[in-house]
Amino acid sequence: MKELLHEYELVTSLFEGQTRFDGLSVIGSYPQQDSRRVELTDLLERPGPVLEFDRCHFKLVNMEGMPLVGAQFRQCEFETSSLEEIDAHGARFEGCYIRHSSLRDATMRGTQMIGSLLRMVNIGGAHVAWSQWLGAEFTYCFGVEDVIGMPIASVQQCVMDMPTYKRVTQHLQSYGIDATHYRVCAVMREYPAVQLSIFRGPR
Repeated sequence: MKELLHEYELVTSLFEGQTRFDGLSVIGSYPQQDSRRVELTDLLERPGPVLEFDRCHFKLVNMEGMPLVGAQFRQCEFETSSLEEIDAHGARFEGCYIRHSSLRDATMRGTQMIGSLLRMVNIGGAHVAWSQWLGAEFTYCFGVEDVIGMPIASVQQCVMDMPTYKRVTQHLQSYGIDATHYRVCAVMREYPAVQLSIFRGPR
């Protein structure tokens, strides 16, 4: 059974210098307020070592603006949580499930999203230049038209549903990019035999 922590208890552990968390279930009060809650954004004033999270579940957690540079998330789940404006430069999300959550305006330059599932996630305004998306799945994601740096992101072997794919191709067209000249990177859910060439790189 996972150890259950309230959001403010996680923050307390971070302030006390703990850097690795395994099998936690963190519950928050987002978007409601909780008088006991310590803002995770308070950590912005004291950047620390790289954080590691294994098999953790975050529900209703407000992580807005949290410094997560180089953080490692392995088999973690984010449910109805806010990851807006996080600094996840060089972070790695491996085998994670992010659903009904927001990555709006997140800094994800050089971030690796490996084998992860994003379902109903707002990624508008996220900075994704030089990021790597390998074997990720995007379902009902929105805000794609506002993503920054998409033409120089590496996206391979990913799956997108049709609405997300259309938003991606329209976004690339706004850069004047002919998607058909780009490397195979996605497979439409509706047509699994059809591979689509939409991102940077030679064939």
